[in-house]
Amino acid sequence: MGQQFSKVFKRIGSSHHSSSGAASGAASGAASDSPLSDPSLPSGFRWQDGRGFKEEGNAAYPLPNDNDELMRLNAQHYLIRYVLEGNQRAPVQGELKRGIKVLDAGCGTGVWSMRFHVPCFRKCEWPLAIQELIRVTKPGGWVELGMTKFDSQGIAFSTGPHTSEWFRQMVMMMSMRDVDMRWSSNFTRVFQECGLLDIMHDFRSLPVGWGPPEIAEPAGKNFLKVFVAFKPQMLIALGIDEEEYDKLVAETEAELALFKTYWNVDYVYGRKPL
Repeated sequence: MGQQFSKVFKRIGSSHHSSSGAASGAASGAASDSPLSDPSLPSGFRWQDGRGFKEEGNAAYPLPNDNDELMRLNAQHYLIRYVLEGNQRAPVQGELKRGIKVLDAGCGTGVWSMRFHVPCFRKCEWPLAIQELIRVTKPGGWVELGMTKFDSQGIAFSTGPHTSEWFRQMVMMMSMRDVDMRWSSNFTRVFQECGLLDIMHDFRSLPVGWGPPEIAEPAGKNFLKVFVAFKPQMLIALGIDEEEYDKLVAETEAELALFKTYWNVDYVYGRKPL
């Protein structure tokens, strides 16, 4: 399949730029928290297919805001931190020990990591978002973006036919919101255009449902929970039958290990000039 993993699954093929569940039935769509079982949630939530969404939330972002999704995001954070060997890749370890201030944007549940969600912004919003991050960074400080990276079609790598079909439908739904799931491929270019120095872009590959046991099972479960989290919005936007969607997810689960599916955790960082 062309993947070469070290102990922490670093995939060969990095680039350097310098301008200086899965359990059975996971597709059921039912969430443990509901308006009755989770009264701690504030008012202003609406419920679709058992999942909670903020009434006045980000219109571009398709995933729920309920406890199930918070737990999934936390688990995903620890997967990413494991393969990246830390919360960030920029060379700031010494500065962190001295107590520098860090702004974590797009931090999901509040667990500190280098995630920055591509689905949060429409295509036209990304340049301004990056410019704002650079603006509020102290001269000499580092800006780092982390993202889930898929192929040129917005699909995970080495996928089977059912997995590819799910991603095709997801990309179609996101395009209706003017969200380009491949926009992260522009991060390095935008960093260069904004004048950042010492830019580094690299990635680690994360196997899904196969490989070392400490990664295989949690990564597989996370992958399928993403499919479940997308379900309410995809059913509405694409007019997909619920049974059809559940069947597609079940078929996807069966082929992850067979096709040795994986996705890349990309990161890019650069230093703001003094």
